[in-house]
Amino acid sequence: MSFEKSVFINCPFDRTYNKMLHSMIFTIVSLGYLPRLSLESSDAGEIRLQKIMDIICQSKFSIHDLSKIQAKKKGEFARMNMPFELGVDFGCRKYGNTAELRRKKFLVIGSKNYDYMKALSDISGIDIQYHEDKEDNLVKSIRHWFVTNENLLNAPSPNEIWLKFMDFNYEFLLYGDAKGYSEEELYKIPICEQVTQMKEFLDDNPY
Repeated sequence: MSFEKSVFINCPFDRTYNKMLHSMIFTIVSLGYLPRLSLESSDAGEIRLQKIMDIICQSKFSIHDLSKIQAKKKGEFARMNMPFELGVDFGCRKYGNTAELRRKKFLVIGSKNYDYMKALSDISGIDIQYHEDKEDNLVKSIRHWFVTNENLLNAPSPNEIWLKFMDFNYEFLLYGDAKGYSEEELYKIPICEQVTQMKEFLDDNPY
């Protein structure tokens, strides 16, 4: 897999974030990049942390969404996987033993302005994007970040990506139905299969 086109995604993997993740993956694919997640493979003999570190080292880009780190009810622990993986990624860029790793780029995203500061004051001063838990805002943040940092020419606009994503969701629903998936089960389709469907859809329906 190409280091120059790989994008490590660090986010929650639960039903509360399914739609956000789906729109994130579609945006990345639309821009010509390859989403990389720990869910992309399932080998019981591979330690999860080692898998994550391998993907981080194989990806020039990373998207870290910290919007779900806060505990929501009494007695619930804060979710520390996302900030931990952000730290691993920073360490990889700072102490990586190749020039390639020192060229890594990060997009850090939160839900609301300054929320993250209560838990991660050490990253104050970093340019954080905010999506307010809205899929279209997430699409816009990712698209603009790639255009700005990679000087992408002729990239589709956020609105074009969003409308294309709506069309894809309809086709994906039909695909899932043909395969025997209920609407609730669509997001359980393996990530690699979702990405393949997105690529095929975009090949057939270019911008």
